[in-house]
Amino acid sequence: MAKELPKRLEFIEGMRGIAALYVVLQHIVTLTDPYGKLPLPGAIKAVMGSLLYGHFAVSAFIVLSGFCLQMALFQRGDGTLTDVESFLIRRCRRILPPYYACLAFSVLVVLTVTTKQSGMPWEQYLPLTTENLMAHVLMIHNFSRDWMYKINGVLWSISIEFQLYFLFPLICAAMVKFGILRSLICSGLIATGCLLLFPVTEKLYIWYFGLFVLGMASARWTFDQQFQGLGLRRFGFGSFGLFLLACLSTQWTKELAIRDLLMGGSIALMLVYCSKDIAGWLPRLLSNRMLAVLGTFSYSLYLIHHPILQIVYVSRPVIMQTPLRSVGYMFSIGLLMAIACSFVFFWFFERPFLRSKSSQPS
Repeated sequence: MAKELPKRLEFIEGMRGIAALYVVLQHIVTLTDPYGKLPLPGAIKAVMGSLLYGHFAVSAFIVLSGFCLQMALFQRGDGTLTDVESFLIRRCRRILPPYYACLAFSVLVVLTVTTKQSGMPWEQYLPLTTENLMAHVLMIHNFSRDWMYKINGVLWSISIEFQLYFLFPLICAAMVKFGILRSLICSGLIATGCLLLFPVTEKLYIWYFGLFVLGMASARWTFDQQFQGLGLRRFGFGSFGLFLLACLSTQWTKELAIRDLLMGGSIALMLVYCSKDIAGWLPRLLSNRMLAVLGTFSYSLYLIHHPILQIVYVSRPVIMQTPLRSVGYMFSIGLLMAIACSFVFFWFFERPFLRSKSSQPS
């Protein structure tokens, strides 16, 4: 049997909160200065430039998802999945109601706000067609570039995560039968093979499959008794090193797969490090009350922040429509409105479907 687990690992909520907040800040930047050509002070442009790597946050979410789902199995038993049907029902109950509520709201915003704008980034969410709407309803919109970013530009990652849930039972079984290392190698080979043989899968972000498996592996390294002798420091140093490489990779490669894998690896090792050293400075920092609260409704924040930002941006007063004031307005009023509205959305469309703490957003 696995060792007794902490009832709540607050630092995980903190990590979710930071990741969701970063995505919101990125979209504030791309909404106010999509071409990076606004006449702004150099310091402000530098800060905004550092907020353009939202894929790092998405890769973190994928790793966190694999980690939390595997961790929940250790909380209930020995880390194996025995009831696939119940698992899938819980996941659908957890993910789909807020998703469909968000989709309906996003369609309304497209019809009333987005269609009345021109240029970037507005045009990438249009047109709204029956085809791409149905693709979103069926959660297969990541299968085509013509559907992927329409309506609400963040929902593509939700479809990928939802599809990974159906692979989770198979991965669990593979890890039990073949071990962690072989499962990781196999997932990496599958992702690499798909990228080489079918270049179109680059836009399917097939490497997220490997990151999801890596998140599951990190939970096993943390909670499976056979791995309790692994040194703590190697995870801490490894996480820090990969984080630096991920940040540096933005300067020497445009390959999202490389960037995401480096950041995903850093997050996976950080999860092990923090889980094994709950009293350490890093998990205590990530367990900050405000971050933990933000992480509690991070799924809702991720879902609806962009439609909210669109409404706030087009509604800004005339006095706030100069470049510098627009940026300041969105980083203050826009950010506050996105957070506040997301919390209300969480209360009505997400919280009622949370059966227990073990089914927190993943």
